Amino acid sequence: MLAEIGRAITASVRMSSPDSTGGAFKVSTQTSNGPVHVHFVDSPVDTYLDFSARTSNAPAGASLHRAYEGSFSLHTTHKAPVLHISEHAEDPSGRARGRNVTSSRWRSGLEGSVAWGNPPYDQPLGSASVQSTNSAVTLELQ
Repeated sequence: MLAEIGRAITASVRMSSPDSTGGAFKVSTQTSNGPVHVHFVDSPVDTYLDFSARTSNAPAGASLHRAYEGSFSLHTTHKAPVLHISEHAEDPSGRARGRNVTSSRWRSGLEGSVAWGNPPYDQPLGSASVQSTNSAVTLELQ
């Protein structure tokens, strides 16, 4: 966990595992009165990620690696959160699976999920949460 008060948090995260597949990771950032942006640069396939980014009075954003599979939750009191989905993302496993993204929006939030193909439901999927009060929230699915 990285926590700051009144300072910006900008992070580039590279996750890896010995076999380039699997693993469980937790990434958490929190600040107030400063922006937060986390960019997941690399990730093995079939990875479990528990991610949260929170701030107040400043923008919050994240860019999840295309290997991410799981739920996402965006909340703000400022205006509607923004979700960007890469139209040209290819299956990171090389199995040519299609990407399934679902989302539902309400006034100050957006929730959804992303998966490649039909994931096995006995395998836990990840969780990603991005929150800010009084400012913008964005999430990019690479």
